[in-house]
Amino acid sequence: MKKTFAFAACLLLGGCMQAADPKDIAQQYWQAMQTGDYAKARSMVSSSTQPSFDQYAKLPANEKTPLNAVALTDTRAVVTTIINTGNSSVQFNTVMVLDNGQWEVDANETHIPPATSSLEQNLNNMLEQLSSAMDGNVDQMKKTLSKGVNMLNDVVQNRSQEISESVNDKIKQLNQSIQDAMKKLEQRRQQKTPAPDKNNVI
Repeated sequence: MKKTFAFAACLLLGGCMQAADPKDIAQQYWQAMQTGDYAKARSMVSSSTQPSFDQYAKLPANEKTPLNAVALTDTRAVVTTIINTGNSSVQFNTVMVLDNGQWEVDANETHIPPATSSLEQNLNNMLEQLSSAMDGNVDQMKKTLSKGVNMLNDVVQNRSQEISESVNDKIKQLNQSIQDAMKKLEQRRQQKTPAPDKNNVI
């Protein structure tokens, strides 16, 4: 299956890599921190991590780390990588190291995620079928629910001792979806069942 790669780069120090050399950005950041120019330093912090920066900036001077000298080495960076594989996507880190002036991938730290297993794909398909059946008629719900219960029973009885975290998550999702479907099916049954006629009660 053809895979599409999308990359978003971020330096380990926390600031996103820009058009300028990431080391230059980091150098400006730490210079601003050393001089106490927190407004300038904050402008170089990613928006999602600015609350953490603000907490540090509010600390009393005696609780802040002295920054008398800061030496930077731009020998390691992390690139957030997303692989789109058709109906799903996986996010992981590509770790880069600087070797002889060139950025190269650190294969020891960069782990390619495993391909989606057939079991995980089957669980995904079953979850989609259950989701669609929830809006269908009662007979369709019963049929799909029965298939879901059988699949869950087979997985629980026949699975190996060790399964991937993603597969385990899908099993939990399927179990929850089955419970939700059963509740909805019972609600529909109650709506269709007429109330007993009090005049016929002996």
